[in-house]
Amino acid sequence: MFQQGEDLIECINKAMAFLSAIASRFPPSNNQLRTSSNPRNQATIQASQPRVVKCYKCQGEWHMARQCTQSKRPRNAAWFKEKLMLAEAQEASQILDEKQLAFLADPGGDNKPPMLEKHLYDSWKSIMELYMMNRPHGRMILASVKKGLLVWLTITVDGATRPKEYTELTAAETIQADCDIKAINIIFQGIPLEIYALVSQHRIAKDIWEKIQLLMQGTSLTKQE
Repeated sequence: MFQQGEDLIECINKAMAFLSAIASRFPPSNNQLRTSSNPRNQATIQASQPRVVKCYKCQGEWHMARQCTQSKRPRNAAWFKEKLMLAEAQEASQILDEKQLAFLADPGGDNKPPMLEKHLYDSWKSIMELYMMNRPHGRMILASVKKGLLVWLTITVDGATRPKEYTELTAAETIQADCDIKAINIIFQGIPLEIYALVSQHRIAKDIWEKIQLLMQGTSLTKQE
């Protein structure tokens, strides 16, 4: 097969080609099949494959969000309204396309509630309500703001009647009690420090919401130019 004086590299290439031709004539053994199906070996193969980088802004691949050239959509009233409509459509078992599902899954930047701007109170109020509706159990959160705290039912123990403790609430009552707290947190995250200082003594979302509205009345803060 090899001749004297032949180049060493060429000899090695011929030997590799010969071995490959021989190996291709025989099927893999049971031991080889077991080795290839071993989860550890599969994990090694998968780890060696390149990782696909995905942009959370446009859902595109092979670039990060900070490298994305697609313009960022503002989180205004129209943004929250479209989110709400798609969420309601999904709850009604309507089929959404890939673009709608990506928009529904997009948290929208830092996913914080809109910050109150003193000259745009009416817009802020509308967007905040839509933001609350887009949260898990959003209707219950908005109900805490509009109607007030959950009225905890009473329970009679050893002949004495007292309000239920948190651990004694039903599953639905526990969710509502948690939504009361979430409503307060959402409002506090959406107001500047000077407004927070005026309402932070309140511990009920409805009272805080109404206090902010009262502070905005009679001033230029509610006027939309």
